[in-house]
Amino acid sequence: MAADPVPAIAESEATGEIAEIYADIRSALGIGVVNLIWRHLATIDGALPWAWQAVRPMYAGGTAAAEGDALLAGLELPDLPPWPASALQAAGVGEDDLPTVRAILDSYNRGNATNLVALSTLVTGPAESPPQSAASPLQPILPPGTISTPIPPLPALDALPAATRDLVMALSDLAAGPQDRIVPSLYRHLADWPGYLALSWTVLAPLDRAGRLRTMADRALGQAAWHARRLDTTAAERPENDAAVSAAIEEFRRSAISRMVPIAMILRCLTR
Repeated sequence: MAADPVPAIAESEATGEIAEIYADIRSALGIGVVNLIWRHLATIDGALPWAWQAVRPMYAGGTAAAEGDALLAGLELPDLPPWPASALQAAGVGEDDLPTVRAILDSYNRGNATNLVALSTLVTGPAESPPQSAASPLQPILPPGTISTPIPPLPALDALPAATRDLVMALSDLAAGPQDRIVPSLYRHLADWPGYLALSWTVLAPLDRAGRLRTMADRALGQAAWHARRLDTTAAERPENDAAVSAAIEEFRRSAISRMVPIAMILRCLTR
């Protein structure tokens, strides 16, 4: 059985201050999930309270979400036709499942974009020029301010059926570098619909082979750094274990969040 390669405190296992911060993150973002970066920071001594305190005003004031939405709106996405309802049904996503699948994608799009911008303020220097972007042939679907549709709990990687777990790992390898160890939670959250994951693979794998996913991820990372410099930040006193905290944030920014920003948006545009 494969265990998660990155330590994290699950939402169901959080207690005390960590549980309180998780609840505050969900409320501030208006989504039903605490993204993996926060759950991983919870395993590092003092990292979660420090990082959340540093960026929380941007979330509470709406500026982080606004810059995250601007990041999503500026993505240059591939021109792909949306999946017809019959294709989704053949993949096991019926009409009753669609609101949940869309809510999962919307939650991750909101969380990934906002977190990428806000957390970039803690580890990046000034960006000298605005991001360069071309008009996207595929109009991005921006998540609503509050996503009210409930989403299922996140399953553990080693609790998935073997074939589904292998598919999650195959998707996780897309646009990843040889040293990347983070398994994006989005794929696990969609594991109740393995046919949907298979359908996603057929679209994303050719984009990855052509190098387009990596290009989109690199652009998202650079654009997020520029959007981060537009936020009104107050320098927070660095934690004693600053090197470990900064390394964790930087790993997530470069390895997982930046590639999932375009990938999750592509899937949402296909799942209309």
